[in-house]
Amino acid sequence: MLAKKIILVTGASRGIGKAVAQALAEKNATVILLSRTIKDLETLSDEIVAQQYPQPVIYPFNLCSATLEDYDDLRRNIESNYGKLDGIIHNAGILGTLTPIEHVNLQTWYQVMQVNLNATIILTQATLPLLKKSAAGSIIFTITELNNTPKANWGAYAVASSGCETIMHMLAEEC
Repeated sequence: MLAKKIILVTGASRGIGKAVAQALAEKNATVILLSRTIKDLETLSDEIVAQQYPQPVIYPFNLCSATLEDYDDLRRNIESNYGKLDGIIHNAGILGTLTPIEHVNLQTWYQVMQVNLNATIILTQATLPLLKKSAAGSIIFTITELNNTPKANWGAYAVASSGCETIMHMLAEEC
């Protein structure tokens, strides 16, 4: 089912993102590996190629510092190389610091919100025209159970995840 599909995976260099990227490649999808860690992306790409799966695309991208122009460049690169995008796996995320709201470092709060929530919105908006060119474009979000049972000290991570869940429901209605 995934042969010849073009799928973008954020946070692809390790953890869940890496496992998802490997599984997609195993099903013969072309995976766009997006992460800020170039060395880890290269290692993953080598592993995928060694298994004789489709050559993945390495796309170094820092979601914390990316500009709107960077997102447009990403969209243009995907469009010029593939013409469409069949899916996005929104997996990238940072935890930040587990601490009471009273003691939250606001720079850390900003970074977590930027990577975990704002980047998700911006990337979705930038690539939605490409997803609409696919016969069955899909967006998958990784969120936490903290949305349903908030716990003390989880701060920006839990708030961003709740925001992503809301975006997910809105997109389901809109698209």
